[in-house]
Amino acid sequence: MIIASDFIGIDVGKYTLEIFAGREFSIANTEAALADWLAGLSRPELVLFEATGRYDGKLRRALEQAGIAFCRVNPAQARAFARATGQLAKRIVCRKGTLCHRHFFGAHP
Repeated sequence: MIIASDFIGIDVGKYTLEIFAGREFSIANTEAALADWLAGLSRPELVLFEATGRYDGKLRRALEQAGIAFCRVNPAQARAFARATGQLAKRIVCRKGTLCHRHFFGAHP
């Protein structure tokens, strides 16, 4: 499956952000790491991540300051979507990028 690079899925953790943007990699969940990543990023159409309370705050603020559109997904809805598509974990859905396409745009990658 090929996912357009203008959609980015992020799995937010306390210490790291697992990013899928055409390839999978991780960065520290810190303001400095986010600034470095965003400085080298071509402007995506949408960044999608699960609402994780205080752990997604730095990411939200960095995206807002950079003027990048994002969507915080309700964790219960992400879990239900994963189940409905036969995925074992919602993280896999975000990693594959299908949540961006199917859930929000009705398109299939």
